[in-house]
Amino acid sequence: MGDHGMTRSGDHGGDSQDEISSALFVFSHRPLHDKHRSMGDTTEVSQIDIVPTVSLLLGLPVPFSNLGSVIPDLFELSQPQYALLPGELQADMSLIDALHLNALQVGKYLEAYTTLNKEFPYQKYQQLSQQLYEATDMIRTIRNQTASREFNATLMRNAKKCLSSYLAEVKAMCQMTWARFDIIAIVGGLLLTLLTIAAGILLANCHYTDDSKGLQVSKQWFVFSTLFSTAVLLVLFNILPSLSAISICVAMAFPVTVFVMSRVGAKGRSVNFSSFLTVFFLFITSVQLLSSFSNSYVVYEDVAVFFLAQISVWVLYLTVLEQRQEPSTANRKKPKLTNFDVMRVCTHYKFGFFGMCLCLSILLRLGHNFWRCREEQWTCELSSLVQPLSAITDSNIHKNLRYFTAVTCVCAVAFLFRSWFKHFGNLNGFRLGIISTRYFLPTMSVLVSLHWAFICLPQRVLDKLPGWQHVLLPLLVYGLFLGCVLAVVVDPLCIFMVVKQERAALQLEKGKIQIPQVYNHLKLQWHEHFQQSTADRNPLVYGLATVYSSSLLVLLGSASIVLIMLLGDGFACSCLLLLAAMFLYLELDASLKNAEYEVSDQLHTSWWSVIVWQLISTHGFYTTGHQTTFPTINWEAAFTGYHGDYASNVVPAVLLVLNTYASQVLFSLATPLLLIWPFSQGRFLAWLGFPSKHKMKESDVAAQKRGEFIIQDYSEEFIFALSQLYMKATTVQAVKLLASMAAAGLHRRHLMVWKVFAPKFIFEGVGFVVGSIVLLIACAYVVRVHTSLNKWVKNLSNNEIG
Repeated sequence: MGDHGMTRSGDHGGDSQDEISSALFVFSHRPLHDKHRSMGDTTEVSQIDIVPTVSLLLGLPVPFSNLGSVIPDLFELSQPQYALLPGELQADMSLIDALHLNALQVGKYLEAYTTLNKEFPYQKYQQLSQQLYEATDMIRTIRNQTASREFNATLMRNAKKCLSSYLAEVKAMCQMTWARFDIIAIVGGLLLTLLTIAAGILLANCHYTDDSKGLQVSKQWFVFSTLFSTAVLLVLFNILPSLSAISICVAMAFPVTVFVMSRVGAKGRSVNFSSFLTVFFLFITSVQLLSSFSNSYVVYEDVAVFFLAQISVWVLYLTVLEQRQEPSTANRKKPKLTNFDVMRVCTHYKFGFFGMCLCLSILLRLGHNFWRCREEQWTCELSSLVQPLSAITDSNIHKNLRYFTAVTCVCAVAFLFRSWFKHFGNLNGFRLGIISTRYFLPTMSVLVSLHWAFICLPQRVLDKLPGWQHVLLPLLVYGLFLGCVLAVVVDPLCIFMVVKQERAALQLEKGKIQIPQVYNHLKLQWHEHFQQSTADRNPLVYGLATVYSSSLLVLLGSASIVLIMLLGDGFACSCLLLLAAMFLYLELDASLKNAEYEVSDQLHTSWWSVIVWQLISTHGFYTTGHQTTFPTINWEAAFTGYHGDYASNVVPAVLLVLNTYASQVLFSLATPLLLIWPFSQGRFLAWLGFPSKHKMKESDVAAQKRGEFIIQDYSEEFIFALSQLYMKATTVQAVKLLASMAAAGLHRRHLMVWKVFAPKFIFEGVGFVVGSIVLLIACAYVVRVHTSLNKWVKNLSNNEIG
């Protein structure tokens, strides 16, 4: 038999008649059908009918959860136990016995299922139960008549008809209950998601200085399109229920069309479709959306996302270099050609830009070594890095090398974060956030390293240790992480202020004793110190130029170490590569933004920047050892730090979600850096001579020296830009969710819907929820930092320096 058919072009998996039909050929060495009887009129057989047929032919019990019915033509054979019956009735009785065994098995399954779930219609279930009882009573009567040599052919035909009808109606009832799809709910969900995306685009493209009248008109058009499209949807489904596909297209396309039309006349900044970068990355997004309807793309999405991320980096490189021109040298004398200078080439901005893009591509490429394999990826070879350290049975040299590599990576994460804080002056002082960065991050990395060493002990040694020692180290890591979060929430500013004081120099008079002069000078200095007001002192603040990013990096660094522990030692290098790619792209994006806009105009984030950011985040989902399939879920993460005796499923669910969506958590937590990073970073290409579109003024130079502290001068604009960034990032994630929803809805009858499309939709849905929540927390925390800094500045201006 074939499990499916195919079209003339070789396609399969759809719901056409050619694809759902296939041939069935039965061969047996012993007879299965009485040669004196003609074959029945069976024209089609369901695949589930194979199970009871083969089971009874082999003399085995029918599986408990079977809902198929035996193939009648294969049981119409005279049997010795029916020798008392006439020849024609022997084959009928053989079929009746097979149908009766089949019906009894189905009845027991329905009874057990109904006790646990009340999905079946009560009246229909009672009717079927009565029908089975009547068929059983008829078979009992037939057996009694046969024993007394009385034969009733009409009763046997009625029993056979009753059993066949029972099995057919049970199958129809189960199909109606289980295999039904609410088209209204599916289209309603798609429409709601689409309207939400349209609203996100509308809000994300509003400018802070937009004309309120133009924005109000745009919102009115959007509300009108929402109501009208909903009305069109309901009308089409009630009048033309068979044209569900047309109604879906009309209902989904109309609000988008009206939305675009409404934005044409709106004032203020809108999507710049003439920009090549915007058009290209919209094209990339469209390719992802359309490809999501192909099961081959979903199966090999890891490779496709890696390719899209790589090509995005290099298209960005070529486009930026094409738009940037060297400063005009028409009035300058051309220098004479000299010998090739390696240093001049290496310090050129094109070489630096090329190097940044190349490093980012290499980091993305190295993440390929940590991919897991789907069941459908036959050519994929699982890397040894994916296996946990305790599962390695090779030589101790390989095991030790693997362990020390993982320890080096997790310690490097803590060291690099701590070095960044130290370099920018955010490690001075004794604030709670500074103390947690100074001490908690290194301690967490050491504890994670010890935890990996502990779980690698021989099993006989682990069995002898008390249970609390198995969970002590992970619980300490969780505790330090919660302490770090609590510290930065209570005191989010990682700055240190020193009050400077100008003191008169000591001048000694000649001819007099020097010791009394020194004593009097110190006495005078101490007296002036206590008499001097606070306003007369000049404060020196460390870390003020990176006050926003430093506070956010405290959370990012501590969360990275926790996620590395949950992912396992094999993915420590993967997380380090992912963090390196994240910060390299932040530097690249900040450099381009600094060259594109003036300091006062940098409070916005472009769509293409968010799209590339999400591409790298999706690539990180695969480099952390995950696929959109349930067998690749790392269930062991739910027991990291716990024995498994949970009072509820909340804790294991949280740990499992953090493990599965580690990349989304990290990138969502760091998303506000796309807006903040250019104010203090991204100076490398400018230092190499990267051409800028605007001429640097003295005010711009002074603003750059202030770093992120200049955001205080644009407080309302910053909050507005942060909300726009949230809308853009959430909208890009929602677009992916919409594509998976549409694919699962369109292919609801597809052969691979439960293998490919449904798991993809579930993973995208949970990922969207997790990413949105973490992004909301990150933005709320940035607002908390902004509020605390405003309060600190106000206290400083009011001579209340604390």
